[in-house]
Amino acid sequence: MTEIQERFFYDLPQQGPGSDYETLKALAYVKQSLQWDSRILDIGCGTGRDAFCLAENTDAAITAVDRSKLFLEKLNYLKGERSVETLCADMRQLDLPAESFDVVWAEGAAPKMGFLNAIKAWYGLIKPQGYLVLTDLVWMGMYRPYEVTYFQKVYPQMSTASSCLAALEVEGYRPIASFSLSDHAWRSNFYDAIARNLPRLEREHPEERTFARVLQKEMQLRADYAEYYNMVFFIAQKI
Repeated sequence: MTEIQERFFYDLPQQGPGSDYETLKALAYVKQSLQWDSRILDIGCGTGRDAFCLAENTDAAITAVDRSKLFLEKLNYLKGERSVETLCADMRQLDLPAESFDVVWAEGAAPKMGFLNAIKAWYGLIKPQGYLVLTDLVWMGMYRPYEVTYFQKVYPQMSTASSCLAALEVEGYRPIASFSLSDHAWRSNFYDAIARNLPRLEREHPEERTFARVLQKEMQLRADYAEYYNMVFFIAQKI
């Protein structure tokens, strides 16, 4: 990601599809197990939308991780009195104590690593009987129009929800629940903000026209082919 691209996402209210409604829906599956001294690791936190939601709705201490110093600067500016600390690190190389978190939370991070790589890499950070809550971009069935095979190029490991659930079982988790993001989580909370900001990007930074076209393509694919793919929440317990 170039500095200009990073700044573009910095200016958005969040850096991927999602919503507090769906974060809270996922949280409901694990909240009963959280105590006043619980710890949640939020991987790929961006500027903090989901970290803030978790902090406001639990007593847990949140450690928010992202490799972007710029995103974390905005998160620290916005967090106020929320119990959120930040760590600038690569999600692929987290130098953190083993089994030190009650929940590992990752909205939008798994596609950057691949689902299987992510659930393997993060397993050791979770306490026994703790939880993994993450989202991944998945196919909604086996039929895919030619147009959406675009995602096979940008995310070769992309699979189906059933394959992800099977992988969780193989890697030592007990799947608890899964559900797809709503259209609102894609549009109102993410793509609408991108659409508002694209004209300024194209006007001020014509050298980023390829980046702008990629965003426009992905927005159009979502408008035309939403039934064939989605971001899905997976909630699982370490066993």
